[in-house]
Amino acid sequence: MKWFVVFLSMLMPVAALAAEPMEKMGSARLRVMMLSVYDATLYAPGGVYNAEEPHALALTYRMNFTRDEIVDRTLQEIRDAQTVSDAQAKTWRAELNRVIPDVKDGDTIKATARPGRDLHFTHNGKETGVITDTTLIAPFMNIWLGPKTNEPGLRDKLLGKK
Repeated sequence: MKWFVVFLSMLMPVAALAAEPMEKMGSARLRVMMLSVYDATLYAPGGVYNAEEPHALALTYRMNFTRDEIVDRTLQEIRDAQTVSDAQAKTWRAELNRVIPDVKDGDTIKATARPGRDLHFTHNGKETGVITDTTLIAPFMNIWLGPKTNEPGLRDKLLGKK
């Protein structure tokens, strides 16, 4: 019986995500110097984005990238938007390295944020890990959705403003 309770508790986060149906809000392609980098799609309950409510961002890559390249760029984007101590960056790097894989053209990484709780990552539909450090959730999602994003046009498209 004890193993059954442990098994059910392991399923709880997955079940909780499934209980929050999300609808596509918007999508956009990131291009850098005429190269397609990735297609981004934002999902939110009822198709209405609220940074304080669960939401998900799927990135379908159009190029190959290593985990290190993705994590380095992620941390640079976060640091462009806010002050991050070296100690905090080191902690976040370790967390991101744990959940972000290398990607090939056509691969999709999806991050599902549950503010105040956790950040779930999947790669091509398979879970790669969960970050429970709640201090990383908003800075990570704000790379695409925050007011200080480096790509405001992409943000507007994701939020359905363009």
